[in-house]
Amino acid sequence: MYMSSILWKFKPGMREHVRQVLQDQILPVLRQVPGLRHVYAAPTEGDTWLSVLFYDSQAQAVDGLNMLVPVVRGHLGDSLEGMERHAGDVMFEEHGRSPG
Repeated sequence: MYMSSILWKFKPGMREHVRQVLQDQILPVLRQVPGLRHVYAAPTEGDTWLSVLFYDSQAQAVDGLNMLVPVVRGHLGDSLEGMERHAGDVMFEEHGRSPG
């Protein structure tokens, strides 16, 4: 399994707009990416969002990024100030116990 995390920095005041674009435009594209297992997206501090994506392989992660970046630029390019990506093979996976 391969993981890619991206920290996205947007112009001030864009949190709700980014949320709407993620929901309406970006998530439908991600659902079409072969090998994508999970995607998580969360607003962090200020106008920054963190996305964490899990793929079956590095090649699929690269393909997914190549599908994702044009969509982000097309819908959020004027609002995007920067991004920082980190990626690598997953070495450990653990699931917490559910209460009950």
